Amino acid sequence: MVNRRQYLRGVAGIGTVAIAGCSGGDGGDGGSGGDGSDGGDGGDGGSGTTGGGSTDEIVVGASMSLSGSFSTNAIHVGNSYRLWEKQVNANGGIDGRNVRLEMQDDQSKTENAVKTVQRVIEQQDADAILGPFSSGVTAAVMGAVEEFGVPMIAPMASSPSIFSADKKWSFMGYPMAGTSWGPDADLLAEEGASKVAILRTDVAVHELEAQGAKEELDARGIDHQTWTNQFGAEDLSTQVSEMVGYDPDSVYLITYGGTTLAAIRELINQGLDPDHITGVTTGGESLQDTIGANVNGIFGHAPWSTDLETETATQIIDAYVEEFQMQPTFHFALGYSSGQAYQKAVESAGTAEKGAVRDYLESNAIDGTLTGTFEVNDEHRQVGYDWLTSQWQSGTKEILFPEGKATTDEVVWPKPDWGV
Repeated sequence: MVNRRQYLRGVAGIGTVAIAGCSGGDGGDGGSGGDGSDGGDGGDGGSGTTGGGSTDEIVVGASMSLSGSFSTNAIHVGNSYRLWEKQVNANGGIDGRNVRLEMQDDQSKTENAVKTVQRVIEQQDADAILGPFSSGVTAAVMGAVEEFGVPMIAPMASSPSIFSADKKWSFMGYPMAGTSWGPDADLLAEEGASKVAILRTDVAVHELEAQGAKEELDARGIDHQTWTNQFGAEDLSTQVSEMVGYDPDSVYLITYGGTTLAAIRELINQGLDPDHITGVTTGGESLQDTIGANVNGIFGHAPWSTDLETETATQIIDAYVEEFQMQPTFHFALGYSSGQAYQKAVESAGTAEKGAVRDYLESNAIDGTLTGTFEVNDEHRQVGYDWLTSQWQSGTKEILFPEGKATTDEVVWPKPDWGV
């Protein structure tokens, strides 16, 4: 283990950004857009929602997991679509045309999502589709949008492998999985860490995240071992016991929120107290609510945070809280940004004609969405959005990376000892 002394050290090359009061945290457990169980087959889902009233409307279809296994995080995406529709229409629509959102609950079931998207395309002549929750469901829905030639922006598909040059109508709206681990590996190398224990959920997207982490660690000569857990697992005693024997300097938790909380409780119970902990859901407010001051020093990864305050973001966050009586998560931001990207593509192309919008999304960077710059490569994989590296410091979540979005230029190392 590296030296357990506590100190604050400047992060080289990271500038300080002044921040004002925040209207809320990230909320929820976080979690990646992710792959998990579809929850089986079932009915056709719930009833749709509509907005606007123009005789020349732009119809945007959506299938979302408003109930079922994905609903904890997916509800924020559905809410983002509704809020985007409401605000667009309140401001005169898109080039004077109201947006009509046709969204149904797919109950976290792939079959329902495919039926919903096919129905809205065939019966409502949808101009565009805002994607469903998870990479697996998105991949299934792609069949319909590709067959009928309707542009789809998919904010909850984090697996780049489902996007390719021959998927001409489907666009990734989530930063690519596995591309965020360089700053952590740099820090570990600078501090002389030699061993990392990786715990990941046994789903495709977390396999991608773990692979990206391993590549960064390998490039810096840092040893690592990986343990897996099943989706939804909360008994991590066996994995943590084996980690204790490995005696790592760092633990990477590439797990969903409930498993992350269970893993940290088990680390505390078994006395595994590494210098560094990071993960894909360790930046969520539920972690602080559960483990209190033990959260300090823990790092996290996310595509967006309410701590990234701009005047526009604060207004949108306030509107979300007022409308839905809950704090937004990064899932909300990605969903809302997908609506913004579609709107700007229509306005810039000068038409909602499907082919013209598709061509614009394919060939242009779209600045100014809530998440940042929407831009895809030749395979329609997202390359514009940043991953954020954060750290809990004195009960507050600070952004460390990327430089232009940092809220502090200091980092706590090593993590304070567990104060059980």
